[in-house]
Formats: sequence, structure tokens, C-alpha cells
Amino acid sequence: MARIRQDDIDAVKERTDIVQLVGNYLSLKKTGHDSLSGLCPFHHEKTASFS
Repeated sequence: MARIRQDDIDAVKERTDIVQLVGNYLSLKKTGHDSLSGLCPFHHEKTASFS
């Protein structure tokens, strides 16, 4: 199986707003000056652990 080149990974990271992407699927709350958190999409929880 071929690996994804680091240059390609870096290009995607440069072009992607991760907050906007994750925010399309999760409700994010500001938890600090520049921190966000949300409920983990992989298991049921009441306290946000996805940060």
C-alpha cells in the first residue's frame, strides 16, 4: 500500500480550516483564549472531551 506523501499532507493542512470542518459535524464551545471543545463523536458522553 502506498503512503501519502508528506508534501500532500502539508498541502491539505494548509488549505483546510479544521475548526470549520469539525464545526460542520460537532457543536464546538470556546473553552479558553484559543481553545475549543466538543462532545466526542465516537462515544456517548455528557462532558466534552474532544478538544
